[in-house]
Amino acid sequence: MKRLLVVVVTFSLAAPLAAQTKNEVFAFFDDPSAASTETQGTKFTTGYGLALRHFSSPRVSTEFSIARHYQYGVYFASIAPGSSEPTLGQFRARVVPVDLISSYHFAPDSFVQPYLGAGVHHVFTLDGPGLGTQTRFELAGGVAFRVTDHFFIRADGKRLLGGSALTYDPSSRGALGFSWRF
Repeated sequence: MKRLLVVVVTFSLAAPLAAQTKNEVFAFFDDPSAASTETQGTKFTTGYGLALRHFSSPRVSTEFSIARHYQYGVYFASIAPGSSEPTLGQFRARVVPVDLISSYHFAPDSFVQPYLGAGVHHVFTLDGPGLGTQTRFELAGGVAFRVTDHFFIRADGKRLLGGSALTYDPSSRGALGFSWRF
């Protein structure tokens, strides 16, 4: 596992030192979702973020992203003895995920530009139950739709590897936003 980390970090840091071809700024919504169950209650998650991507060649890029992720929820805490009404609890959490990802782009000159990557994910928990930080490996993939030569609509997903010790760091995340290449 440590060898994989060394390889990913080395590749991620070495790529920007190669011939510079393009850069990209990506502003995105981070994992907007809502869920509700009778036993777990209702949970809303949303966030926003910014990513900076450097293309060392038309097919290889390195990206650094940071986001602000919010989770709000109401859950059923308990039912008091002699009552039929549940006691409701609330939670709120704010986390800051930071990602460093190297990606391979399959069709860099087409209208639809899919890519796959791997990297390192670190999360800081700002507030909420179970405060803490953790670092994990992740896989990433997505697609960029060319609107103009510089403007793209981009959707991507990330999947964390291994188990999570933090409740507020979901194993799968999605992002949707706009990017500008220059």
